[in-house]
Amino acid sequence: MKIIFISGFLIVMLLSCERWDIKPVNTLELPQLSCKVITTNGTSLACQGTIIDSGTSALISRGFCLSLDSTPSISDSINVQLNNSENFDITINNLIPDTTYYIVAYARNHKGLAISNTCKLKTSRDPLIPFNPHLSYGYLTDVDGNTYKTIKIGNQTWMAENLRVTHYQNGDSIPLVMDYYAWTTLKKGAQCRYDYSNSLDTIAKYGRYYNWYAIMDQRNIAPAGWHVPTIQEWLDLENYLSTNGYKSSNDILYKDITKSLATTNGWFPEKTFISVGFQQYKNNKSGFSALPAGYMSPLISQNRYKTTEWWCYCPDTTNIPGTNYTYVGLNYTTNTLSKGGGIGTTSIGISIRCIKDK
Repeated sequence: MKIIFISGFLIVMLLSCERWDIKPVNTLELPQLSCKVITTNGTSLACQGTIIDSGTSALISRGFCLSLDSTPSISDSINVQLNNSENFDITINNLIPDTTYYIVAYARNHKGLAISNTCKLKTSRDPLIPFNPHLSYGYLTDVDGNTYKTIKIGNQTWMAENLRVTHYQNGDSIPLVMDYYAWTTLKKGAQCRYDYSNSLDTIAKYGRYYNWYAIMDQRNIAPAGWHVPTIQEWLDLENYLSTNGYKSSNDILYKDITKSLATTNGWFPEKTFISVGFQQYKNNKSGFSALPAGYMSPLISQNRYKTTEWWCYCPDTTNIPGTNYTYVGLNYTTNTLSKGGGIGTTSIGISIRCIKDK
């Protein structure tokens, strides 16, 4: 059976054929090619293959192999129509939510079949975070295969979800420490689940907590091409929102921008005018989509529904005000970005929002 897909100007056919495990071939007679995932959007992906060298004979076919198995086979192939371009793309929709896929590009000439590197990706779970439906979001994937929405605000691009990765960029694991008293004595990086929960939905919604040592680790906790923001980058965000129509009042001296960062629901209700918890339907104009994730405490996540805090990249914890704050945050009763730090903060567990490298 052949299923025809139309993606832009590409005619794509899903081929049913005998299963044959594809093995990388290193010979100049065969094509040489590469594969990369361009975007992942919920349960869709866009992928690009590139022909580096067609080998010693003309190409016969090229395409992609998508599989749930870490070694895709030719029986999983999706053939892409040949043309004169070295690049060939495909968009695949309606994948299984919260599922890891593997994809390779392949090319065949008269000498045989060659495949590219393998790309790993994970589709998103059903939406749990009330993003701004009127804005356009991008996407990024971390080393674990978790997918996050991203949002451009001014000349900065931020994650629109809290980090939930469990490995550093080099693949080393970040230890899971669920005991608060053990956590406070640590001198190395650690992570903890929100509310000590085993629920994948809860972790996907609120992310994980990390300690200061994890964000300072040279193995890099942020996804490739991203980093933990400095206090100056948080201040740049605050200044942009304050001067570009995201304030909640007309007071020119007051940087009341937190409603533009917080989600439109999930916060503890508050009657104070222009606070995060007041008339929450007016929140999230920026698309930043901050949820009240609280922070780690001896019992459970402290101040759930009332506050959220994020790390700043700050090697010096002596807390010189205005220069080396170690964290920023929102509270349901306030309307300005809170800032704090000091030596004692190295043992707390809070969230991370990464910013894209420039």
